[in-house]
This record gives sequence, structure tokens and C-alpha cells, in this order.
Amino acid sequence: MPLLLLLAPLGAGAQGVQPPPPPLPALLDQLVTEAWQRNYGVAQQELAATRARAAIREADGRRLPSLALNARYSEYTGVLDVGEFINPAYQALNQLIGAPQFPTNVRATLPFRQETRLEAALPLYDATLQGARDAARAGAALADAGRDATRRRLAHDIQQAWLGYATAAQLVALLEATRPVLDEQLRVSQRLLEAGTLTPDALLRARADQSAVEQQLAEAAGRRDAARRAVNLLRQAPHDAPVPLADPAAFPALDAPGADALVAHALAHRDELAQAAGGVALARAQQRLAGAGTRPSLAVAGSYGIQGEQYRWDPARNVGLVSLVLSWPVLNGAQDGARRQQAQALHGEATLRRREAEAAIRVGGRD
Repeated sequence: MPLLLLLAPLGAGAQGVQPPPPPLPALLDQLVTEAWQRNYGVAQQELAATRARAAIREADGRRLPSLALNARYSEYTGVLDVGEFINPAYQALNQLIGAPQFPTNVRATLPFRQETRLEAALPLYDATLQGARDAARAGAALADAGRDATRRRLAHDIQQAWLGYATAAQLVALLEATRPVLDEQLRVSQRLLEAGTLTPDALLRARADQSAVEQQLAEAAGRRDAARRAVNLLRQAPHDAPVPLADPAAFPALDAPGADALVAHALAHRDELAQAAGGVALARAQQRLAGAGTRPSLAVAGSYGIQGEQYRWDPARNVGLVSLVLSWPVLNGAQDGARRQQAQALHGEATLRRREAEAAIRVGGRD
């Protein structure tokens, strides 16, 4: 059946002025856009991409200064009171000098009853932070490629489903247009048989033709309804929602390039390859992150606050601390080696998936 006939607008003989159907490219773009906006699979991929971008911001934030307020207040019994050792000595000194120069009611427990500090930290060098940042970026690229691949597959599926619907709908229209002709043929055959100018077998053939068309019409209507439900499922519309058809007058002329050009274009733009490349980049980042576990880290930290038996702000007695912290893991039960081995295996898997996708495109482009 010619393609222009399949795409011809239905109901051409209906009375009244009907609005012209949209051109085919505009119609397909409309269906694809609706599917992208409503489809649950695309929505999940969009959320995955958003989550991946948030992971990048989290990884970047770990490299920035941090500031926290930490407070502790404790009630305790049986702890050491330094005043029990200091007060007798001070009392003896006061007796020697004959004046109460030293306090004899000192109370100083360890640990202190309260401790409130404002603490700041800044990593100066930490290879794991850089590795986590690279892994987050590779994960975001992989999520974007997965979203694009889902959108492309959805666009392909809905266009294929629409073509099936258009084919079935046009076939139904053609069969319905044939019914009046067969009815008239049956009526004429009956009149000719009554007039004695026609044999009974001709009337039987006319009835058989009519029954065959009715059967074909029922089957075509079933295929049309199933195709409409498939289109509406992909664009998340009610199953019985009408699906528009296209105007064949604006059907674009296609100039198909050669197989080599198609394969080259696919190798440069296919989303499956972008996904595979993202998997390879993520595996490489995981390798760097696994190797960073054996390197030292350096950070600067500072705190300022109050501590003691009571909450009392006294600049002369407040506590300040600045530290340069070096950490270098020496032995961790061969965990780093196991992580590196896992990352190497992951990189090998991603590389093989990319080669498999390239081979499938080359073979499919020449079928």
C-alpha cells in the first residue's frame, strides 16, 4: 500500500469543513514532546540527572572550609577534682605568709562540666576529595547520557507506534468505504438472480466477499484500537484519547545517505556510545579514588570557645586552638588493593560495553 495513501487524512467525504491536519514533522514533534514531558521513564532519568548534579556540588563542598558549633554539658559523679590537691597547698601557703593570698575553695573537675567551641576546618590536600569529585562528574555525565538515550528510545517508539496506528486507521477507512460497494453488488446480484439473468453461485460469491470484508474490518479495527492505546500509553494519555493523523501534502522528501555516512554519524552521536563512554570515565575515576586511599591528607583546623564548671564568657580565660593535621594510612587490611582491583574490573567491563555498542552500530548500519 503506498505510503501517501497510508498518511491520507480520513473522513474526506464527511460533510462540513474540517480543520486541515498538521504536517507530518510537526505532528511527530508534538507527540514526541508530549511523551518527553509526561513519560514516567523520562521523569525518572531527569531526577537521576538532577541527583548526579547535586552529587557534584556535594563533592565540591567537601573541599571548602567548614564551620560548626559544638557544645557539651555533663553531670557526673566520682570524677577527679583537682581542687582536692590544690586547696590544702594554698591553705598552707596562706598560713606561712599570714595573709589569704591564695584561694582555698578551688573546684576543677576533669573532664570539665561544660565545653562550648566554634570549630573550623579546611582541607589543604586530600586526594580522596579530588577522586570523589571526578567520580561525581563522571556519574553526572553518565546520568545525562542515560536520560538522552531514554528520550531517543521513547521518540523512536512513539513514532513507530503512530505509524502503526496510521496504517491501521487508513485500512479501516478503506474497508468502510468498500462496504457500500459490496452492499450494492449484493443487491444487484439478488435482482439479477430474481430476473433469471444470474446464477446462484454469483450471489454466493457476493455474500462471501461481503463477509470477508466485514472480517477484515473487525480485525483492522482491533489493530487500530491497540495501536492507539500504545501511542497513548507512551505519551501518558487516556487509552481512548484521539490520536491525530498527518497531512501527506507536507510529507518531507528524504535523501537517505549511504551506509558508511550513517555509521559514521551514529558512532559520533549515538547515546548508547555516550553512555558507554560515561561508564569508562566513571571507572577511571573509581580507579583514581581507590589509589588515593594510600596517600596522605593534610588539613588545618581551629577552635575557639569556653570550658569549665559554669557558662561564663571571659576573653582572658577563653580557649583557642589551631592545629595542622596530617593523616597517612599505613595499613588497612589490604582494603585499598581490593578497591583498586574492583575499579580495574569495572573499567574493563565499561570498555567492553563500549566496544560492543560500537560493533552493534556498525553491523546494524549495514543491514
